Amino acid sequence: MSNKVNEEIRILYKDGVSQKEIAQKINRHITTVSNVVRGKQGRSAKGPIFKPWEGVLGERNHWAKLTEREVLEIREVHRNGQVTSAALAKKHNVSETTVSFIINRKRWKHV
Repeated sequence: MSNKVNEEIRILYKDGVSQKEIAQKINRHITTVSNVVRGKQGRSAKGPIFKPWEGVLGERNHWAKLTEREVLEIREVHRNGQVTSAALAKKHNVSETTVSFIINRKRWKHV
């Protein structure tokens, strides 16, 4: 597939056209379109168009296990010395590392 077609796929996808619609429009298999979108197609692959884990902060990220309210609660309870990090982790069903990162603002910095 030519670089011109790859670039057309990337432009259409950035403009909000679904992968299925792009595949139908350019008469290619959806897997081919998906590979271009994910940056896995062709010699001059430019990398993924987007990284789904970047740019979506907090509870709007569909991988988030906590809400902003819970993050604030973790920080407040820890600040008051009421509960250990291990207990907070267990209560919120996350790892102790996650709790530590929240407390030290390595995660959820925006809250």
